[in-house]
Amino acid sequence: CAQLNDWVGTHSVPLKLGNVEGKTVVTFIMDDTEKEEALNSVKVGDILLSVDGVPVEQRRQELMKIFAASTPQALRWRLDMKLLAGPLNSKCKLELQRPNGAESPQTITVELTRSIPSSVVSVRTGPVFTTLDTKDKFGNPIGYIDMSRLSMLEIDDAIEAIKACTSLILDIRGHTK
Repeated sequence: CAQLNDWVGTHSVPLKLGNVEGKTVVTFIMDDTEKEEALNSVKVGDILLSVDGVPVEQRRQELMKIFAASTPQALRWRLDMKLLAGPLNSKCKLELQRPNGAESPQTITVELTRSIPSSVVSVRTGPVFTTLDTKDKFGNPIGYIDMSRLSMLEIDDAIEAIKACTSLILDIRGHTK
């Protein structure tokens, strides 16, 4: 298992990737308080060409051999989360293509540090914990906790926020703790 984690990677850079017209594209740049200077040169809409010198489609094919998913779309989403992954604090060299409208595209190379757990890259918005507006079939409140984003410091607040709820949704997508 340790060898697999070393090969696949447990940490990533603060970027989210997505599929846009069949290309792997930067769709989100995470707000990182300790932002690396190199991250400033990455823009939403940049097309990922290679990671650590390996073409994106080759890396995708390699990862596809070890991950399962219920649909092709789910597999692509999972692979997008892992494309940039590597060992903690290792360097991630990205080759990106920036569309320039009518001009020919610009290719840039950026080196970033893999410093965040790769499960966190599955960016979800909204509250980490809350009481939902929707009620259960008996009219009682429903609580929600996103386990992949809940920090140790938030546990007491989360319990307080949902203590009146008779139903609870524990969202464990991407939870690795």
